[in-house]
Amino acid sequence: MGTIVQSWRAVGFWVVGRFIVLPDHIHLFCSPHTFPFHALSKWISFWKSLTTKNWHLLIQKSLWQKEYWGREMRSGESYFSKWAYIHDNPVLLSLVVDPDDWRCQGEIEKLLWRD
Repeated sequence: MGTIVQSWRAVGFWVVGRFIVLPDHIHLFCSPHTFPFHALSKWISFWKSLTTKNWHLLIQKSLWQKEYWGREMRSGESYFSKWAYIHDNPVLLSLVVDPDDWRCQGEIEKLLWRD
């Protein structure tokens, strides 16, 4: 997880709020950090590339799917309700009993909302 977080911080034209890293996918909330805004797809390509270069398991052939699924949050309420769902993913996948026991999650930056 450290390699991924380091890549998010290194490619700083978007910032990451809450995130969770699961065995086969990642959920994260992010926000533009510069103006003019850089395309989300460009930011994702950069951090995927940087993470791959620094990945410790060299025998793994492919870390990432080619595409990603993005959704724009329009309010703080939406952000918090989506996080509640995502936070429960490790429980739904039978990885832990309590979602707070899942170690591969966190919050890098507080994403602020003006509703």
